[in-house]
Amino acid sequence: MLERLRQTVLWSGAGLGGLCLAWAATIHVLGLTPMIFTSGSMGPQIAAGDLALAESVPARAIGVGDVVSVVNAAGVRVTHRVVEIDPVDTTTAVLTLRGDANASPDAEAYTVTRVERVVTSVPAAGHVVDAVSSPSGRFVSGAWLGLCLFLVLGAGRAGSGRERPRRGRHPGGRHRRQDRSRAHGVGVGVGAGVAAMLLGLGLGHVVPTLVTPTSATFEDRGATVTSGALASFAVTKPAALACTVSNPVVGTKSLTTTWTAAPGLAYTAVIRETGTSLVVTSSGTERSVTVTGGLLGSLLGSSFTIEVTATLPGSGWTATSTRAGTFVLLGLGFTCGAWT
Repeated sequence: MLERLRQTVLWSGAGLGGLCLAWAATIHVLGLTPMIFTSGSMGPQIAAGDLALAESVPARAIGVGDVVSVVNAAGVRVTHRVVEIDPVDTTTAVLTLRGDANASPDAEAYTVTRVERVVTSVPAAGHVVDAVSSPSGRFVSGAWLGLCLFLVLGAGRAGSGRERPRRGRHPGGRHRRQDRSRAHGVGVGVGAGVAAMLLGLGLGHVVPTLVTPTSATFEDRGATVTSGALASFAVTKPAALACTVSNPVVGTKSLTTTWTAAPGLAYTAVIRETGTSLVVTSSGTERSVTVTGGLLGSLLGSSFTIEVTATLPGSGWTATSTRAGTFVLLGLGFTCGAWT
């Protein structure tokens, strides 16, 4: 039973190593480049996690409809379908590419002399390669190789051991049993050696080969936004407030607070103590709010605070601090207080 398990491990290792070597030799002889798709805008034909094989061809050999892999201006490899070719000369062309899942072509046009053209793809095979190339995958491969080497050494010792002669009535049978044991040990040793060699060489060669990732990048199908360099934006509190009062002997008494607006900002104002919202009016770059006695009811002789806050429309951003001014409503009218 133990010998059967040993043979299974060794020859399965040999088979796996042989497949790895055959794969590496095939892509080397045919000049193919394995690529793992890391995104899915070439779906449904080529999905994320698929493994593609590509051949290097000159620009003049490319046709509309081919799936090619290029490196964009940011240094990222992109694999999309050719939708337009603009020849520059006999060796150079400008390619317009588009992902099958995208509604419009890539924003960037690619000037090339040679490209990688996808020949075929294997669904989900990229996930297997990623698993083998991962630290845990390398650990498992190394452990398997170590087991094969252990079996090689163990088989070698078993094959080299010689049985001591025993007394018996059938010496010919004893010699036959020794020959079979020795031949079996040698066979296991050879199998272990082949398994260890093929597994070690195969995995050591094929894993580094399959490391070319490619992005089939998605596009944003919404409106195109063109902008300059991006920068942070600080919503500042309003500039210093100015206060004026109108206290006629007869008529409505009022207090008006005015400030200069910053470009692009909107403002809200409330009476802090009552929570009453005030209407902000505009006049050029000036903004103002007006408080009348009617807004305060019968709360005479009290101190109140107007709180003004700046906001950036459409973003939900507000200033981290507010501008506030105090005022007092007495029987004779309003009086401006301190402003912060």
